[in-house]
Amino acid sequence: MKFKNIKKYMAIGLAAFVASASVTGFNVTRAYATPNDGDSTTVSTSTEVHAPTIIVEGSHTTFHANAGETVDIKLPVRVQDFSLVNPDIYISNENEGTVTVSSTPELLDSNGSHRTYLNKDEHGYIHFTVKVSSSAAAKTYSGFTLSIGAVDSENRYDERTVKNISKLRIIVDKAKQGAKFTMSKVSTPAKVTPGSAFSVSFTIKNSGDVDSENTSVKISGFDASFITDDSTIQNLGTLKAGSTKRLTYKFTASETLAASGIVPIAVEVTSSSSSISSGGEGTSNSAGAFTVSVQTYVPEKEEAEVKMPTIQVIKTSYPTKVKANQKVHIAVTLRNTSNITAKDFIAEVPSFGDAALNPNAAYTKKRVKKLEPGDTVTLSYNLTAIDSFSDGIHPLEIKWSYYSVMDKKSEKQQNDSIILYMDGKAKEDDTASEGLNSVPKLMVADYDTGTDNIMAGKIFNFTMTIRNTHKKLSANNIQVTVSSADNTFSIVEGSASFMLDSLAAGEETKLTVPLKVKGDVATNGYDLKITFNYEYEATDPAINNGKTKVSKSNSIDETLKLQVYSNDRPQVSNISVGDGETPVNGQTTSVSFDFNNMGKSPLYNVTAKISGDLTPSGDMLIIGNVDPGTGKNWSIDVTPMVSGTANGTLTISYEDSNGNVSSYDTPFTTEVTDYVPDEPGTDVVIPTEDTTQKGLPKWAFILIEIALLLASIFITRSVYIKSYKKKAKEKLENSDDDDI
Repeated sequence: MKFKNIKKYMAIGLAAFVASASVTGFNVTRAYATPNDGDSTTVSTSTEVHAPTIIVEGSHTTFHANAGETVDIKLPVRVQDFSLVNPDIYISNENEGTVTVSSTPELLDSNGSHRTYLNKDEHGYIHFTVKVSSSAAAKTYSGFTLSIGAVDSENRYDERTVKNISKLRIIVDKAKQGAKFTMSKVSTPAKVTPGSAFSVSFTIKNSGDVDSENTSVKISGFDASFITDDSTIQNLGTLKAGSTKRLTYKFTASETLAASGIVPIAVEVTSSSSSISSGGEGTSNSAGAFTVSVQTYVPEKEEAEVKMPTIQVIKTSYPTKVKANQKVHIAVTLRNTSNITAKDFIAEVPSFGDAALNPNAAYTKKRVKKLEPGDTVTLSYNLTAIDSFSDGIHPLEIKWSYYSVMDKKSEKQQNDSIILYMDGKAKEDDTASEGLNSVPKLMVADYDTGTDNIMAGKIFNFTMTIRNTHKKLSANNIQVTVSSADNTFSIVEGSASFMLDSLAAGEETKLTVPLKVKGDVATNGYDLKITFNYEYEATDPAINNGKTKVSKSNSIDETLKLQVYSNDRPQVSNISVGDGETPVNGQTTSVSFDFNNMGKSPLYNVTAKISGDLTPSGDMLIIGNVDPGTGKNWSIDVTPMVSGTANGTLTISYEDSNGNVSSYDTPFTTEVTDYVPDEPGTDVVIPTEDTTQKGLPKWAFILIEIALLLASIFITRSVYIKSYKKKAKEKLENSDDDDI
């Protein structure tokens, strides 16, 4: 047998000798050591090795920790059967990477002191530390395997697994929260106009418990409105837990912004850190999704700001039955029902020939230079039915147009019309009115809305008087249908059609229909269409020589224009006093607030006033015209006149599209402190830049001035002394001459 490493065998022998001298041996019959071909030595046994049994005992086998912490473990054990000398302790577990043994295990006695052996039946500890990963979940971890190898006094080696190691448990009480992002301190301009350059800034914070690696921020969703001068994706690298990053993006608004409104900018914050998102079971990245809203303002064209007057028909006078060669007088009275003056009013009949009527005057146009609010104008026509005026319905249309007095360039013309229906009657005899072409005419003779102002989104009762204008024929099985374009006026409940049995010649009846106005309409006049479908009986010369009556049908549409007023929705919010600092009694500060037009119609000539315990620096703040869906922040300089709680009222006044003035108050309070004058001697003079000495700090300029002053004093003193000495010398010389 060849031995390559004599020193190693001597060390093994010496260890065996020491062990046999101090500890009871393993008591085996025969064993021997066999060297390897390399530098290490393998100890082999030829008979059963009487190795000790190590048992985990006691109740202190459960240890608590939080994710990211290191737990110190002293596992209580007892040696059984034989003594344990110079053990090699090996620990493995099923949770490597999440719960990892982080120190070399060592043997301790019952007092916690380091030992290289434990005697038979002696109690001690196996001591080691375990590192709990930051990504560990909050749960119980077990599955540890602990093996101990040692040699006996005969230098025999064996390795045993520690019994009851399953008792070892590590409970993670609290897992770490993965990277979580929040956004704060968003800065956007008050409004963005087409073609303007602006910046958007915000702060991203990692509010999680672990660092966020490979963090990136992406902005999107604004391409149709803005162009950014920066990359839409910014890589922030590692964003440590609790740290923040301030980001600023530069934009240019499109020259073709469609309309005022809110443009959302989507902000997405993500992290691709594998150690966070996939390295553990207890944490995960929470991608941040945020929206930054930018208010755009597109100035309306000049004509969009012009308030239009409303001119409505209030009375008509005309014959419903006309015979050939009959003199006909027609009168239609119109009224300006708004608060806006109409100008350049023109009314005319496009064609008298369509109605088979001839005007008695060559010029029939009606012109009015101005029609003030509440003024009326009557359109009067003297006509003659032509000789061949036939049976049947003859419609005569009257049209009129006008401008608003606010429309300086007369670019937005308002147009309206009315159609009058006259029933023709043959000149031979009255019985012809029952002939083939004679038709009963149904019309809305009068109507009532039950309210002075029809409001958007509200219900009103529309009552109409339906009249059969025919002198002899009845209308039967009458169907009345109420409708409007874009469903501006809708039926509250049930069908939009109503049935009437009949209306005799010259008879009239009332019909009430509850209607609801669409909620998003602007202030304006809207058409309400009334359709009459009915049957009637008349003779037909082609049947039984005109002696038999036959049933016929007819349909007539009549359109009424109803004035609707939108709901004004001015909104005041975020009233703040003091520019972020507590106001001081008698010291000028400011009141800031947001004003928005939440309605569907523009608000005109908007003003704001402050009253109460805070005195404003001026009479009022002129906000001007505010378009629907727009708004901004405003401020008014004020001086608090009391200490403690100061009460104020913000009054907003405005005109609607009809010129009606409204106002409403918003009360607010603020705390005001007393004025405390500075103590004498505590004033600190802060040097300011001297613009007369550019390039030099003021302290240097002062030193130069002092040096020049001292120099001038020195020069003056020298000149004076020289002059004095000279005079004294001359005086002395003169006295000497006198002595001679």
